[in-house]
Amino acid sequence: MWSGTSEAKLEAAEAKLLKRSEVTYERKLVPAGKDHKGRDVFINTIICGQGKPFVLVHGFGAGVAFFFKNLKSLSSEFTVYIIDMLGMGRSSRPPFNAKTTEAAEEFFVESLEAWRQAMGLSRMILAGHSFGGYMSAVYAIKYEQYIERLLLLSAVGIPPRPGGSDADYFKHLPWGRRMLFKTVRQLWEWNFTPQGLVKFAGPAGHWLLRKYTRRRFAYLPEDEMLALEDYIYHLTVATGSSEAALPLILHPGAWAKKPLCDRIQGLQIPVYFYYGSHDWMSSTVTKEIAPVMQHGRLLTVDEAGHHLYLDNPADFFIKIMAAVRGEI
Repeated sequence: MWSGTSEAKLEAAEAKLLKRSEVTYERKLVPAGKDHKGRDVFINTIICGQGKPFVLVHGFGAGVAFFFKNLKSLSSEFTVYIIDMLGMGRSSRPPFNAKTTEAAEEFFVESLEAWRQAMGLSRMILAGHSFGGYMSAVYAIKYEQYIERLLLLSAVGIPPRPGGSDADYFKHLPWGRRMLFKTVRQLWEWNFTPQGLVKFAGPAGHWLLRKYTRRRFAYLPEDEMLALEDYIYHLTVATGSSEAALPLILHPGAWAKKPLCDRIQGLQIPVYFYYGSHDWMSSTVTKEIAPVMQHGRLLTVDEAGHHLYLDNPADFFIKIMAAVRGEI
């Protein structure tokens, strides 16, 4: 299958974006356990600033450099650690052999815990975006004692799927949509991910990503948009690995197979749920569970969508600091 990338090209694309942060940072490959064959695996880590440990986890299909507009502000208050999840970005990309939702979650959770131990962090503020938010929450469920505050940035997987089972969900759809959804579901279960589509498109894959980038991030200056487009492309066509977790974690439509709303209400640490003011991720269920949690809070980043940290980095930082200082 078409690749069109290399480690050197991905490294250059990452560095080009991170340079725009105007921050001096250190990059480390941190031990994160072993793969199923006993080989060492590593997590790509960007470190900068001084202060309390603030760990940032990207979303699906993204990487550390997506936070290039947040490094300067966050590093003025914290020691910032941005990580590429195992199997993504410039972290190790071992074969992904999980067959169940539980095994897929364990792949990410235990690699994050091994990373924490290797970094020697006794407590941390953990912030995860979208798919990274889901995994950060699952990590917190098991390793709550190591988290000072949990920040879920437009996290996927909080509400249950409407209709419950496939049969209940399908019966409410018109015939045409029902057939389309069944086709999408089959491709999903065959693990035909967005990355697979771009790779399948060969050289035209770059064009597909350009269409998406120029529509979604149209507000960025041209040079930043081009740099982000190049970075996304090299992330997407790199060797496949933990992207294969997607159909094990989510149903088509981004509904979790094990919804977080049923699992996180018992957390004793402060949990902050962030959404953009025009986020496609629904906050309806979050509005119901946050008030009944012991330390649950809901925050909105103004003039922002799902990529709230990139859409409005200034208000994102204000809302982060409000949470960390306990002002809300």
